Amino acid sequence: METIANIRLHLVHGTWSKGLLNENSSWVDPDNICYKNLLNNLPKDVELEAFTWSGRNSFRAREIASEKFITHLTTSIKKHPFDCHIILAHSHGGTIALKALSNSKLNNPIRALICLSTPFTDLSRPSRARLQAGLMAIATILYALYWTCICTIFANYINLYKPIVFATIIALKDLFAFVLVTRIALALSKKSKLPHSRESTDVPMILLRGTRDEASMVLSLAQLSDTLCSTFAIHQSTSGINIKKPLTIAGYACSYGICLIAGLKLSITLGNALYPGASTTLIGILGVFVYAPAIAGSIYTIGYSILAFSTGHLDIKSWPFSEIEVESEPLNKLCQMYTFSNLEVPNFRHGIYNDHKVLKKVGEIVKAIRLKQFQH
Repeated sequence: METIANIRLHLVHGTWSKGLLNENSSWVDPDNICYKNLLNNLPKDVELEAFTWSGRNSFRAREIASEKFITHLTTSIKKHPFDCHIILAHSHGGTIALKALSNSKLNNPIRALICLSTPFTDLSRPSRARLQAGLMAIATILYALYWTCICTIFANYINLYKPIVFATIIALKDLFAFVLVTRIALALSKKSKLPHSRESTDVPMILLRGTRDEASMVLSLAQLSDTLCSTFAIHQSTSGINIKKPLTIAGYACSYGICLIAGLKLSITLGNALYPGASTTLIGILGVFVYAPAIAGSIYTIGYSILAFSTGHLDIKSWPFSEIEVESEPLNKLCQMYTFSNLEVPNFRHGIYNDHKVLKKVGEIVKAIRLKQFQH
């Protein structure tokens, strides 16, 4: 008869598990009521090992935590080689656990990873088109600042130029900037140190989440805003337009028209405030060729910044060279998922470790894994 191994359950808390000001105890602390409730729903011979980390909402903090978690698991497995090692992680604790399991340094297999309300957030290398769009957004904003300064200082001299000459100068500079950004994007896309794909593991994964999860909804809205803003900004540019699709033409026309109107409005406002001596023609040229693209670039930047700050991507200088993805489960990974709609948690629904039904299900899953009844 096969010997049933002891269970060693590794607990990993999520972001801000002790509150924003560290005023509370974490659910992985032995004196916490959630810890005690979890223990009551597990087999009697289970051993709990809590892994704690900073809890900061940043990619860097999660990267550091995953390296430390690898050390934690390696040490525990060497000490208890015949135990059934399972990971139970909440929120971004699941992100940390998945990152650790994806690392080649961890050669010892874990029996399973159970994730509670985990938004799987990854930072990967952007496509060349996305990288070009990000660099172009920055370029259009800087370009608008450049021409604003030039016109503020030399407005009287610029008025001496014929409108066609001034428009030609700006158009040529626009073309030069576009070609330069395209070449830079091509060069940088080959040098990015970020991975092309997201973390993955062969360890079986079970996902438990609640409906109307606040954290998931916030991150979903942030990613939606990034998608809409990037799509809008890219459609503002007429380069690469697909004339075979009428709806695409309509999308380009709509976004370009909005940016054009906003650019002209901004140009008039700045013209009255900074260079009142400028001609109407000059203001119109600036609105069409300078401020309209800058509006699109600003929309793109705002959308990405919302997603970046929401996920903890705080390295602003690397924004153009990275792409953020937030999913309910890892890509290309077959997982079992349980969704709970009727949660009884005292505060936010994101804290599903407070719900007795969820803890009961965790206990059932752990027992099935030990008895090798879990089907992956």
